[in-house]
Amino acid sequence: MKIRIILSFIAFTFLFGAFGQNNSAIDSLENILKTAKADTAKVNCMNALSNQYGKISEYKMAMQYAESALDLAKTLDYKKGIAKSYKFIGNCYDIQGNGPKALEHFLASLKIFEEIGDKRDIGFIYTNIGIVYWHMGNLPEALENTMTALKIFEEIGDKEGMTYSYNSIASVYSSMGNYPEAMKNYSARLKISEEIGDKSGIAGSYINIGNIYLNQGNYAKALENFLTSLKIHEEIGSRVGAAECNNNIGWIYWGQGNYHAANKYFQASLKITEEIGYNALTAYNYNCLVDVNIASNNFQEARKYLDDRLAFSKEIGNKKGIVNYYIDFGDLYYKQGNFQDARKYLNDGLALFKKIGIKQQIRTIYNHLSILDSAEGNFAQALEHYKMYTLYKDSLRNEKNKKQTEQMLIQYETEKKDREIELLNKDKTLQEQKLEKQRLLRNGMIAGVFLIVLVGLLLFRSFRLRKKLEKQQAIVQERHRISADLHDDVGSGLSKITLLSELLKTQAKTPENRKEAEKISETALELSSTISEIIWALNSNNDFLENMVAYIRRYAAEYFENSPVKLNIVT
Repeated sequence: MKIRIILSFIAFTFLFGAFGQNNSAIDSLENILKTAKADTAKVNCMNALSNQYGKISEYKMAMQYAESALDLAKTLDYKKGIAKSYKFIGNCYDIQGNGPKALEHFLASLKIFEEIGDKRDIGFIYTNIGIVYWHMGNLPEALENTMTALKIFEEIGDKEGMTYSYNSIASVYSSMGNYPEAMKNYSARLKISEEIGDKSGIAGSYINIGNIYLNQGNYAKALENFLTSLKIHEEIGSRVGAAECNNNIGWIYWGQGNYHAANKYFQASLKITEEIGYNALTAYNYNCLVDVNIASNNFQEARKYLDDRLAFSKEIGNKKGIVNYYIDFGDLYYKQGNFQDARKYLNDGLALFKKIGIKQQIRTIYNHLSILDSAEGNFAQALEHYKMYTLYKDSLRNEKNKKQTEQMLIQYETEKKDREIELLNKDKTLQEQKLEKQRLLRNGMIAGVFLIVLVGLLLFRSFRLRKKLEKQQAIVQERHRISADLHDDVGSGLSKITLLSELLKTQAKTPENRKEAEKISETALELSSTISEIIWALNSNNDFLENMVAYIRRYAAEYFENSPVKLNIVT
């Protein structure tokens, strides 16, 4: 069984969104564009078209619309439109394998989004930058940028963005061979996708988790996750996802030696990819079907798929698919015992591979020729071919060792960055705890000062009320004292004068004396009445409106009693 190579189409779909299933969105947008004025709406429409064409892998059209949108957005000085255009152009460059140009446009987009404060798009740009570094093999930078994106999405509470970041981070860790961290982040993405009801995200998480189990050789768990993902993809009508799952399930059954089931799932995947035009996976499915039929000695079917793969490779211009045709046909004829045709295809392939300089295929052909020579009893030629096989093998190993050394350095830098990030997180936690204590202390002091001021105000108010009450009580007591003095001293004196004037009046001998005595008596009575009024006014019990009204009524009745005025009191 050949080494399983996990397809990473998901990384590209994160750049443009979900894989397109039809052109209805493109048709609608192009109809709108026909009558659109040269304004910001037209910029947005062209950027949307770039995104839609990217979803169906029409990257040339995606680039054209993004560049047109950029030109118009610059003319209008429409910053958000400029940033979006840079983003979609960067997507196209990344998919074309031009990492430096992709980074150039993503960084230009990032600068503008930071100027306008669009945190969500800033997060997505950091994710895309991380994916570019991942494709370029710069795993430390990939990890740093995808983690920066995750932090931004967590700050703004954007769960959809968090799923993108978790998936990207997991992909980087998977490339490092750090499967526990990859699994941790894929699981985090799955959890959030379930929370927000994102079935596409849920299905994608299961297929990624299944790939981790597959790389670890745990076929049972891998199959369980792939089948779960397949069911969800079929429910939501995601044909690309269904094709991926069918292909992965085929690999599981192949690894278990169940060639019939493997063939069934590879065919199911091939049927979908041919219908939707998913060329990369179509070519891969042809390879799988050729290999699994050769492994099961079903040579007629293997030859059919070899011919189909060759025709397809020529159609899409896939040189690797064309040249591999010679190796696979040589292998097919060898297993059938047709050594003559096997040698012919292997020699033709060797000449072609030497011409285009593909060392891996040259090494493979020398190995096949060595085996073929041994089968025919030509041991001297077999040894020569084996020596050439070893020579190319050592050459490739040296290149591999060089790459492994570079990978180890990258992994060291990554682990170093991980430690730095961990220390920074610890420092951040301690700083946050310190700030929290300071905040609590500050709030406690503010609350204490406020409480002291409040108590002081209440005590001062109570003191003022008490003083006011004491003053009012002193006034009332003084009024009572004056009233008592008037009643006791002045009142008794006037009563005495009244009695004496009455006595004098009875003893008066002349009319003049009696008249004077009557005046004295009347004056004393008037003074006595006046004193009664004063005593009534000084009595605090009469400080009410009802008593005042009663007093006025009585006074008015007495005043008009002996006059011709008719008094009518209305209450």
